[in-house]
Amino acid sequence: MWPRVSIGIPVYNGAPFLRETLDCIGDQTWQDTEIVISDNASTDETPAICRAYAAADPRVRYHRSETNRGSAWNFNQVITLSRGEYFKLANADDLCDRTLVARCVAVLDAHPQVVACFGRTTLIDGRGRRIRDYDDNLHLRMPDPGDRFMAVLRRLGLVNMMQGVVRLEALRRTALMGGYLGSDMVLVAELALHGEFHELEERLFQRRMHEDAFSGLSSLDEQVAYMVPAQKGGLGLYYCRHYVGYCRAIVRSPLYMTVLGLTFRTALGVTVVCVLLGVPTAYVLARTRGPVRSVLLVAVVLPFLTSILIRTYAWMAILGRNGVVNQLLLAAGVVASPLPLMHNAFGVYVGMTHVLLPFMILPVYSVLTGIDASLLRAAQSLGASPARTLRTVVLPLALPGIASGAMLVFLIAIGFYITPAILGGPREIMISNLIEVQVVELLNWGFGAALAFVLLVATTGLMVVFDRFLGLDRLTV
Repeated sequence: MWPRVSIGIPVYNGAPFLRETLDCIGDQTWQDTEIVISDNASTDETPAICRAYAAADPRVRYHRSETNRGSAWNFNQVITLSRGEYFKLANADDLCDRTLVARCVAVLDAHPQVVACFGRTTLIDGRGRRIRDYDDNLHLRMPDPGDRFMAVLRRLGLVNMMQGVVRLEALRRTALMGGYLGSDMVLVAELALHGEFHELEERLFQRRMHEDAFSGLSSLDEQVAYMVPAQKGGLGLYYCRHYVGYCRAIVRSPLYMTVLGLTFRTALGVTVVCVLLGVPTAYVLARTRGPVRSVLLVAVVLPFLTSILIRTYAWMAILGRNGVVNQLLLAAGVVASPLPLMHNAFGVYVGMTHVLLPFMILPVYSVLTGIDASLLRAAQSLGASPARTLRTVVLPLALPGIASGAMLVFLIAIGFYITPAILGGPREIMISNLIEVQVVELLNWGFGAALAFVLLVATTGLMVVFDRFLGLDRLTV
C-alpha cells in the first residue's frame, strides 16, 4: 500500500541548502510519507547527498535526469512520480515546521471540499535569518468556483501555497506547470476551480530568499533558462514562445474555455433578445409618419448621448434590493422579499440589452424604410393578409438589415466590460473581465494579450462562418 503523502523535491544544484531541507522533511511528525527527489542533472554535490539520504531512509526515492530540462519539467516530474493520496512540494532550499504535514492532512481529511491546505509564510535569507512575514491571503473557503478563481487572480503574489499539502488527484486534473513565466499562477488559479483552499493561522513555512533562487534572478534570460533551458535565445523568440505557451494554456484549461463559452453564450443571448425587441420596434418606426416618428427616433438615439457607465449605474438604482422595481413589487404585495435582479445573469442581460438595442433597431429601420411601398400594395391586392405580407414580403427584404444589426450587436457584446463587471456576479465572468484583471491588477500583460488573441481568433472564426452562409457583402447598414 502506498504512503498517504508524497513529498516531492525538485532540485538542481541545491547542495548548499539540501541537507537542511531533507532533515526538515524527514523530521515531520507525520511519518506515512514517501520523499521523491527529482534531480535535474545537478553538477554539484547534490547527487551524492541524495544517494546518501536514500540509503539511510527507505522513504526516499531518488531519480536523476541526465540533462537539465528546467524547473517546469522537474516540478511536473515529481508529481508524475508521486504515488500518495496527498502531495507536498518541498523546494530544495526552503524549510517548514515539523507539524506542517500533519496539520494539513487533518484539515484535508476533515473537509473533502478542500483541495489544498497550507500554513502562513515567513521569508528568510540565505543564513536562515528572518526577513519579514508574508501574507498569502489565500484562505478561500467560498463554495463558488468563480469566487475562488477571481480571488486568486486578485490576491496571488508569491506562489507559496503549493508548499502545503494538496490533493494529488485534483492537482493532476490541472495542466500542471507550463514552459513559460507565470505558469505557476495559472496552475494555482486552475486548482482553485477544483476545490477550496484552507490557510492555517500559524506561520509554518519558511521561504528562503537568496541570490541563487528563482526569486533572485534579475534578468529575463536567467529566468527563462531556469524555467526551460531549451528556450534560451533571442528576446523576440522568447516572447513568441511565451505568448504561444499562454495561448496553449488558455485553450487547454477548462477554466478559460468555460469563460470564453460564457462570453459567447451571453453575447448570443443578448443578440437574440435585441432581435426580438428591435425588429418589431423598427417596424413600428417605419410605419409611423410625421412628428410621432421623430419622437420615437429621438427616444432610440437619445441613450447614445449618455455614458454607458452612467446608464449601468442607473440600472443599479432600478434593479437593486432597494431599487425601484423591488420597491414597487413589495408595495403591491407581489413578493414578500426583494428579488435578486442584479449581480446575476438577469442583470447583465437587462443592462447589455438596454445599451445595444439601438444598434439593432437602426439598421433594420434603415432597410424597412427603403422597401418599395408598391410591393406591399401588390401583395395586399393579391389577397395577402397583413400577417402574410409581413411574413412573405417584409421579413425577407429586411433580412440583410436584421443580419447586420445582429452581427453588430454580437460583436460589441463579446467585448463588453463595464456592464458585466457592475451588474454581473461571480458566475457571469466574461473574458473582458479576465483581461482587465490580468493587465490592470496583476500587470500580467502577456497573459492578458494571449486572452485577447484567443478572443480575436474565435471571433474571426465566427465571422468566417457568417460570411460562408450569409455573405458579408449582402449586409446593409
